[in-house]
Amino acid sequence: MSDVPERSTTAHVHVRANESVSLEMVMGPNSSSASVVPKKTNFNFDGKTEQYYADMLAKLQSSIQHKLPVVDPEEQDTFLRTCQATVAARACCDAAEAANKAAKTPQDKDATQKAWNQAQESLAKSVQVGVAVARPLLRKLWTDWQPNTVDDELVLCSVLYRATPLGLANFVQQGVEEQQLIDQLLSDTPLMTSMLEASGPTNGKYGQAMQIFTSILHHIQAKKEDIEIQ
Repeated sequence: MSDVPERSTTAHVHVRANESVSLEMVMGPNSSSASVVPKKTNFNFDGKTEQYYADMLAKLQSSIQHKLPVVDPEEQDTFLRTCQATVAARACCDAAEAANKAAKTPQDKDATQKAWNQAQESLAKSVQVGVAVARPLLRKLWTDWQPNTVDDELVLCSVLYRATPLGLANFVQQGVEEQQLIDQLLSDTPLMTSMLEASGPTNGKYGQAMQIFTSILHHIQAKKEDIEIQ
């Protein structure tokens, strides 16, 4: 059993299941750490909507950063180096396995098998070291961090990051209905959460996904009304 307590939070689900929260996603300019709530955008065709979404994303990133626990730089460096070592060991193991499979003669088979065995042992040791380094660090993070305080922001940040400010701007400038769909999406945390847990739409096309989603809802509602009339 893991020494790190399990927490059934949206943030935890995203990190484990879909990796929708990353360091790159939450890193941004240090601006106000106030909670960010989606506001109704003013529809226009002059390109300002891209800046609007970019500003929203930057504020979310800053807000999340201010709420994340502080990690000791030396501990972080050690953890990253062990991760890099494990990745390198895995690459060596894969290369040794490929060489063994490609070997033709008995001598080559024997030599490559020994190399493969050694690579597997090195990988196992690297993983053990990584776990030993990660366990106390993760325990401290889970103790210091209260993820429930940033769940909604993480969800919104993930959608904005995946959809991109430019992608959202291009979609909403197609018309008022398109902008209303994005407004509806960004104000509906449960809906965004469901989308993220399903890995999100292809290429971050959340606007197009909302069009399909609302079309299905309208179709279901129409069928329901037909049944009630009959």
